[in-house]
Amino acid sequence: MKKIFFIGENNDHKIAVHFGFAGKEMIYVNDVLVHEKRSLSMKESINFKAGDHDVKIDMASNLKEWTCQVFVDGSLYIQELFDEELMKHKKRVAFFPKYIKFLIIVVVVVLLFAFLKGFYSGLTG
Repeated sequence: MKKIFFIGENNDHKIAVHFGFAGKEMIYVNDVLVHEKRSLSMKESINFKAGDHDVKIDMASNLKEWTCQVFVDGSLYIQELFDEELMKHKKRVAFFPKYIKFLIIVVVVVLLFAFLKGFYSGLTG
């Protein structure tokens, strides 16, 4: 997931956040890498400077959803950094029970046919 946002009076600090597969975290301030780490933590805070501003990114997640808030100088700046991605994830999770139900029906039908085939073979054989 990648997101770019700006802070400062005239949006003079560009912050690029890249959270990759398998826990790779990279944060750039004005195209300079300020944080790089591989983490699989379910809850983490990343603190860094952007000019004279203190920036903190708070992340918390579980298997169903996550939050990623941005604080600048101690005040909430962005409620949910990856809001579009979170909405897409929630849509995918909402369809998950339908897929499970479909898979269970397929498995039951296959087992039923296997049982009936064996039963028929036993009667005729």
